[in-house]
Amino acid sequence: MEHNFNVEVAEKLGVIPAVILNNIYFWIKFNEANEKHFHDGCYWTFNSKKSFKELFPYLTERQISYSLQKLIDSGYIKTANYNELKYDRTLWYALTENGYSILQNCQMESTNLSNRLDTIVQPIPDIKPNNKPDINTDKKKSVKTDVVYDKDEKVNQAILDFIAFRKEIKSKMTDKAIELMVDKLNKLASSNKDKIDIINQSIERGWKGLFELNNDQTNNKGNPTSPNKFNNFPQRQYTNNDYSSLEQHLLNK
Repeated sequence: MEHNFNVEVAEKLGVIPAVILNNIYFWIKFNEANEKHFHDGCYWTFNSKKSFKELFPYLTERQISYSLQKLIDSGYIKTANYNELKYDRTLWYALTENGYSILQNCQMESTNLSNRLDTIVQPIPDIKPNNKPDINTDKKKSVKTDVVYDKDEKVNQAILDFIAFRKEIKSKMTDKAIELMVDKLNKLASSNKDKIDIINQSIERGWKGLFELNNDQTNNKGNPTSPNKFNNFPQRQYTNNDYSSLEQHLLNK
């Protein structure tokens, strides 16, 4: 997806804050359309710095943090914390009246100059064909952003976090792999909470795949234990007293 920005915001704050503001505006309008995340008279969206980095891979975390703070200081967005877990410090973002005003009243300009080719005088075409292969084809591909894998924003954010996790461990997912992963997630769980827990379980334990929630049956390597003739029976949980009794029994021998 192409990145768009508001020219007036870009003139005042720079292109990067303008692009990030448009991304926040997209998700707020998405939540408004689905009547989600309405708090204190505003529709909100939330995102971590890590997820922003995944959406904008060409930006550094410092650039993202600086741009967000610039948008706050300039009065275009405001922040809050509506997370259910107290230790979760993921920030929520909403547009201020000033932010809504500048985005709704001004035309959004695309960074893709191809939209303006009709106003540019075309040069005389080169009659000599260029047979050299384009070695930068991959670099010209548009960066996918604002992808919606699930209608629930928190589940969608968890999926994006898992995709980022796979990239960090040098196991980047293809579009087909992501599609299969989302299908499997929907089969493993029906509630949004369970879906998020399943994804967090895989991230915390370093798993490349998604598995049913089961905190007990794991092996020493952190991989789910597959049933076989050795472990396909109820497992006994040993206590310190059991180990002490065993040790004393061995010493008496």
